[in-house]
Amino acid sequence: MTENKLDASYVKTLSEIKKIVQVARINAAVSVNKKMLILYWKIGEIVMNKQKKEGWGTQITRRLSDDLRRDLSDAKGMSYTNIRYMLRFAKEHPDLLV
Repeated sequence: MTENKLDASYVKTLSEIKKIVQVARINAAVSVNKKMLILYWKIGEIVMNKQKKEGWGTQITRRLSDDLRRDLSDAKGMSYTNIRYMLRFAKEHPDLLV
């Protein structure tokens, strides 16, 4: 095989592999984002149901946020404000997972 054919074959193979890697990275990001949205919706739904059934209010939601941030220190996004966003998300999309 001549050097030019080898170079062309190599460049083509390199390009194919780069495309496969890029597609896999995009698919992984989409999958993670989808799972995070589902997680946030589920948290919001749990809090919403507790508010309805047990009268949870701001203080309990703040305590939940504090406890989650303490117990799951590696999990980001468990601030009181974010939990309120999750609650609103679940309220505005009640049939998201149905």
